[in-house]
Amino acid sequence: SDFLLAWTIADERIRVGIQAKAAGWVGFGVSEAGGMKGADVMYYEVASGQLVDAYAMGNEKPTVDACQSWVLQSGKQED
Repeated sequence: SDFLLAWTIADERIRVGIQAKAAGWVGFGVSEAGGMKGADVMYYEVASGQLVDAYAMGNEKPTVDACQSWVLQSGKQED
């Protein structure tokens, strides 16, 4: 599969796991309306090893959120 998404909900926390065929970065977002506008987004940058919490104003690069509420458990790229 090119993209696999799994999640669990426990103790007011949602744990999200993503496995994707991608190069450089992978992202995930949730919105009430479906689509990018107003979405809470997180993306993982392989080069920096950083998980970035952001929000989308539309179909453009998301803006980094002042409150970084997503927490990275692990991340890696395999060839």
